[in-house]
Amino acid sequence: MEALREGGFDAAVIFTSYKQSALPAAYLCYLAGIPLRTAGSFEGPGSLLTHRHRYAETVPPRHESLRGLELTGALGFPAVEPQMVLEPRPEDEDEAAEILGRLGAERFVLVHPGSSASSRTYPAERYALVVEELSSTTGLPVIVTGGPGEEDLARRVAGSAGAPLGGETGLGAFAALVGRADAVVTNNTGATHVASALGTPVVTVFAGTNPPEQWGPWRTPNRLLTHPVPCAPCYKRVCPIGHECLTGIAPATVTGAALELLAEGAARGNGAPRRAGAAW
Repeated sequence: MEALREGGFDAAVIFTSYKQSALPAAYLCYLAGIPLRTAGSFEGPGSLLTHRHRYAETVPPRHESLRGLELTGALGFPAVEPQMVLEPRPEDEDEAAEILGRLGAERFVLVHPGSSASSRTYPAERYALVVEELSSTTGLPVIVTGGPGEEDLARRVAGSAGAPLGGETGLGAFAALVGRADAVVTNNTGATHVASALGTPVVTVFAGTNPPEQWGPWRTPNRLLTHPVPCAPCYKRVCPIGHECLTGIAPATVTGAALELLAEGAARGNGAPRRAGAAW
């Protein structure tokens, strides 16, 4: 709160995702004395918000990017092209280039198997099969990334076929790697949105935790893989009944989706020429 107060802000625009309350953040902004406080809120905000927006309800729900633009549009900001944008810093690009040079990788596939919620995490042993098949089929290096604490996960998924980078990069260098990848394979987690913001083709193994229309890849070549289950969307961080929404997606389906994106990219002329001996 003190940091907000010291900023001397004239206004606070609070973005929340579907089902999240804006009021805790609004309360901090209220205590910090920010005079204009606006957010979309399904709850009665009292004096915590000076401008309350009610989002349009649609079935299925709209993508979160469009919900954010709806809020800014209600404030009178002109509409813009709804493309997410992320630009790694020059030092992040340098770090990514150093990593790729060390691995001897020019073209590559990036697999990010982790997630902040176990309910959204495709099983590691299945990801390991995806890595093995992508490596043998394409001849491309497969880099397996992970955040702090995911070093062992990255090693298990990489096996003998991939290159594990768990815990070795910060967000900036990770984004730079995503931007250079021929394709990304991941869960419905932040890596999907980083790929979307950088225009990198992405395969998202999407759990039944959230509506895929709302949280899936955005305006980039993609394959969104789901397995329908009666309990979706559950909005749970831990699955109590066995992850059928994920285990119902075969590793061959994930690999096939990635190969399709790689072939489409090659047809568009994206990336370097295919490696000699690659079978795809």
